[in-house]
Amino acid sequence: MRRPSAVIEELQNQYSHAVVTQCREGRTCRLAPDGLGTHVILKGEDLNRPGRICDCVIFTADGELIVALVELKGKNPSASDAEEQLQNGADFALQALQDCGWPYHKCTFHHIVLHSGIHISAHRVLSNKKITVRGQGYRIMIARCGQSFAAIMAQYGFSIS
Repeated sequence: MRRPSAVIEELQNQYSHAVVTQCREGRTCRLAPDGLGTHVILKGEDLNRPGRICDCVIFTADGELIVALVELKGKNPSASDAEEQLQNGADFALQALQDCGWPYHKCTFHHIVLHSGIHISAHRVLSNKKITVRGQGYRIMIARCGQSFAAIMAQYGFSIS
């Protein structure tokens, strides 16, 4: 079986037009790359997909292949917009993995919304939303802009190397 790093390299070549060095939206919101290890970050809007897609699709290797779908929002993000964008990102990632011949059941998905401020009621609605991948509902992780991938994973009880 291929190594996750080989799949990341293939995705980097296949989607070279969408590769970016950071997951960020302007100067206001970004995901710090600490904890990403070997990775490729794809800018959602450069993937030329129908519909709205999340800001960043990140493929990273931590012994296994991890897919992080990241939506960067300002204050009080719309839960339904974020849900739609993350779901479209997950659908893209599944198709990209299938195109590379990677068994999609051999990876972990994480859905993250970064915000610069959020009202408690919007946080509650967003945290109750689920993104469906392979028939399984995944919780949306919510964090402030500027936090690292490693810190968000730790906050939600996931360990990474």
